[in-house]
Amino acid sequence: MIFYYDCHSIRAGKKEGEYISMHTHALNDQQILAKLAKSPQQGLALLMEQYTGLIWHIASRYLHDPEDIKECVNEAFTRFYFQRDKYDPGRASLPLYLSVITRNLAISRYRKEQQQTALSTAAALSCPEDQQISLSELRADV
Repeated sequence: MIFYYDCHSIRAGKKEGEYISMHTHALNDQQILAKLAKSPQQGLALLMEQYTGLIWHIASRYLHDPEDIKECVNEAFTRFYFQRDKYDPGRASLPLYLSVITRNLAISRYRKEQQQTALSTAAALSCPEDQQISLSELRADV
């Protein structure tokens, strides 16, 4: 099976950000989970093929840099893969479960990005120590 995900260019007449695969038929969640249990590599490929568009869309609502979105999408699938035994189909559908994982990861990345931006802004606004004037020096001038 040959597949790839390319978020930076247009391939084979597909729109940017689409998942391109040799498989064109959609599988249901039970079939994907069964394949994931039997052959993890192929199952993960099917899972990614089925849900990359959804996961990309959710991540892009919180993140704006394509590289951050791509990392978030990859991390969401990786997290599901390593914690797939915790997934209970009776509690939530697979797309919903993946959506929640993605949303939580994207929000965490967004908050981390905002915190780093705030820290860098604060650092840029602070004066070097040699240019700071102490309160006692100001009182002496008055």
